Amino acid sequence: MSMLPAILLTGVIQGLFLALILAFARSPHQKANRWLAGFLIVFCLPLFASYLVQRQETGFVYPVFYIAQALSTAMGPLLLIYVQRLTTIKSQFSKADFWHLLPAGYLAFGIMFLLLTGGLDALRTHLPLSNPAGQKPFLVSLMGWSKGAVFVFYLIWARRQLTAFSRAMAASGDHSGLQQVAALRLLTTYFLVALGISGAGFLLAHFQLPFMNTVDFITHLAAIFFVFGVAVVVIRHPVVLNEIQEEAVARIRVKPQAQYGTSSLTEEDKILLLASLQDFMTTEKPYLDNELKAEDLARQLKVTPHHLSQVTNECLGLTFRSFINGYRLAEVKTGLIVPQNAHKTILAVALEAGFNSKAVFNRVFKETEGVTPLQYRQAHKN
Repeated sequence: MSMLPAILLTGVIQGLFLALILAFARSPHQKANRWLAGFLIVFCLPLFASYLVQRQETGFVYPVFYIAQALSTAMGPLLLIYVQRLTTIKSQFSKADFWHLLPAGYLAFGIMFLLLTGGLDALRTHLPLSNPAGQKPFLVSLMGWSKGAVFVFYLIWARRQLTAFSRAMAASGDHSGLQQVAALRLLTTYFLVALGISGAGFLLAHFQLPFMNTVDFITHLAAIFFVFGVAVVVIRHPVVLNEIQEEAVARIRVKPQAQYGTSSLTEEDKILLLASLQDFMTTEKPYLDNELKAEDLARQLKVTPHHLSQVTNECLGLTFRSFINGYRLAEVKTGLIVPQNAHKTILAVALEAGFNSKAVFNRVFKETEGVTPLQYRQAHKN
């Protein structure tokens, strides 16, 4: 298995390179991609620790291994938060996100404290990576099993959210991006299988059964392919995933009575908020920001996102995204026929109006106007 160190190092480099692209490349859904970048960095740490073990780099193995063990408990929460950012219009860091990530932060802080206060020798003594018989000590195995169980829990949670989201999109008649959601679901299924193989490897290692090295090699190889799989899905379909976040999610409607049954808004409050909202949209034109979220607009109006969505749903019968796109569409219709924009492409006019996806813009325009943007422009040319 002399190829294993090279394979591990290749996977680490690939994962870190992809994380850098996701974190810093400009994208309409960059906030979601940064969570995925964090997931990939944390995912690569145990692979790098395994690489050091294979290379017998004893000076670095212990600190890297235990820091990786601590931070890798955040893999599940990071993956779930990424999926939530793709399948909801939630964008701000929340208390729920904090509680999901707290255990990993606590463990990482504890390990770093030990390392900085000279506790590395004690860590080697009381929590070695292997015993004289070559087996993993019970606490090390327990750490691995616990981390695996937590990750499986979050992986299943993320998969269920993707499944529910795809069903809701299909029920709403919006099939945009279903192929990409299916690809993400396939990746989660694939990694569940990889974790099963890893669990088998733990058992073989603990009981010193045959094929231990083979299973260990297959486990690491599966992890590398998972990194490559994420790269393919994210880089190949960036615009479609943004389409999911910005438009398809917003079009999945819920019954107002069920969603806002406990709201504190009175009918008079709704009328006043609606008037304030419409006036703000006309004078300030916040819809020109192609990354505008309900949280952002609510902050500018000094109301809660919940109340803002309630007003657009109950007073206008529109989701927040449909409400915003209505203003963008009006801006585009004006922009397509004014003489000073005659040299601009239709897509350029749409992007200036706040749309950030050509597919979403074309579909919204055709559904609303009954003609394509090009037909509309030609009909109003004179």
